[in-house]
Amino acid sequence: MEGIELLVFIVDRGRGDELLRLGADLGAAFNLIIHGEGTAPDEMLRLLGLERTEKDIVFLSVKKSRADELLDMLADEMKLDKGGNGIAFSIPFSALAGQFASYELFSGNKKERQEEKDSRKGR
Repeated sequence: MEGIELLVFIVDRGRGDELLRLGADLGAAFNLIIHGEGTAPDEMLRLLGLERTEKDIVFLSVKKSRADELLDMLADEMKLDKGGNGIAFSIPFSALAGQFASYELFSGNKKERQEEKDSRKGR
């Protein structure tokens, strides 16, 4: 089974809808947009040429074999090579699964769920 990559884009608020549409047109299987708010002081933002702190964070899941191609295409379409237009990166889904498993282990949730499963089976 082919792996899956999660493409992540952080762009100015309002530009995420275009990314969702483009991603869906290119075959992204799962698309999600959430709204974020930056925390940098206004003075720092002005020095960096950034003025808006409201962001769209867009997640697109794609087949690993197409991840680099789609990331490049979408970054080009959104002009992320120009300063202040946003950033993009990818994360293997397998890395996320490891993070969730670690969280369950350290939070104790995994043990509680296993005990619940065992009790339903009569163990």
